Amino acid sequence: MKVDVSVDVSLGEEEIYEISFSSIIDAVCEVMVIPTELLMSKSRPSYLCEARFIAYYLGWLMTKRSLPSLGRCMDRDHTTVMYGRDKCISLMRSRKGFRDIVEKVKEVAYRNESRRRQAAQLRL
Repeated sequence: MKVDVSVDVSLGEEEIYEISFSSIIDAVCEVMVIPTELLMSKSRPSYLCEARFIAYYLGWLMTKRSLPSLGRCMDRDHTTVMYGRDKCISLMRSRKGFRDIVEKVKEVAYRNESRRRQAAQLRL
């Protein structure tokens, strides 16, 4: 059985195919209303874990980084990133509200990346 999955993401005139992990981290912190330091900390309340799960999932989905690379960015092991990614997928399947949050983070991440690219072009 052959499955063909294609995704077309466009933001007005400019199309963004890859997003930096820092844009994803900023988007997670903005939507979940938590400081970056807290997201990166070793603290484990459920709201922080879920925010990290979203970051791992979107990092895996929207960047070309490997799982070990994503883990190094967050000072975690690649198996932690794998677990978080899988847990995020599971939560999106079981909780519509969680899926909506992930979609909102995606939108904010695209917006952040678009702003970063525009700022970089202005500096040139």
